[in-house]
Amino acid sequence: MSDIIQQFARKYETCSSYRDEGTVTGSDGVIHFRTFFRRPTCFLFECTEEGKPKEGYCAVWWSESTGAHDYNYLFGARSYGNNLGLPMAAASGICSAAHWIPVLLIPTLGGRTLADLSEYSTLDDAVVDGHACFRISSISANDRDDLWIRKSDYALLKYEQELGSSPEGDEEVIKTVRALKNPNLLQKAKDLFPNTDTDQQPDPRFAIFSSLANNADALADVMRTVLPLISADARCIKRTLRCQNVVFNEPIEDSSFLPRAPAHPL
Repeated sequence: MSDIIQQFARKYETCSSYRDEGTVTGSDGVIHFRTFFRRPTCFLFECTEEGKPKEGYCAVWWSESTGAHDYNYLFGARSYGNNLGLPMAAASGICSAAHWIPVLLIPTLGGRTLADLSEYSTLDDAVVDGHACFRISSISANDRDDLWIRKSDYALLKYEQELGSSPEGDEEVIKTVRALKNPNLLQKAKDLFPNTDTDQQPDPRFAIFSSLANNADALADVMRTVLPLISADARCIKRTLRCQNVVFNEPIEDSSFLPRAPAHPL
């Protein structure tokens, strides 16, 4: 079984090229994504939240000659020199697949990969979209990860993640809420949510943030009381990744690494 994981990791780390398209489905909706990668010089990741083609769209692209860039509705287009890690971290906040697949292809991005999960066990083989797959499961503490890996080439076709909750996790949430009152964070929020261009009224998102910051301690106390009352099922985060049209080691045209409009103003 460890050999399956090793072959899986090695496939992504050493392939000359990779492309896919797929979805991430969770309680907060469905995100469609696609990935293009050509070693060592080109990378593109795009995702769009279903039903939100404009405000739910983001892209990250990089090449050895032009550096790393990203685009999203809130910030527009930004450049990062050769630091691909920063735009990928931002994209991960929108779509978890922005981390799951690229970090397998580019381990220098850093962070835990699906090949690093502990306490693996093998389950019965399965079929995904007509492809015979190994099925690997990892259970640790309150979490569970299941991987469906195509037998023919070790491509990841499906991944299910189930993140449970714990008293320790509750305390981390409460700690984060209390941190909202940090004055430096409030100033950053002012920069992030500026006045509108038309009537110079405060951005409603800043008003919400400001209210939360001013009542952070009270909110944290309420959460400490309420969180234990929420059922384990309701607090469990479940996501399903499905990768389709996965292809390794085939030529990819340069034009494939350009984001779709409106994301390529650079």
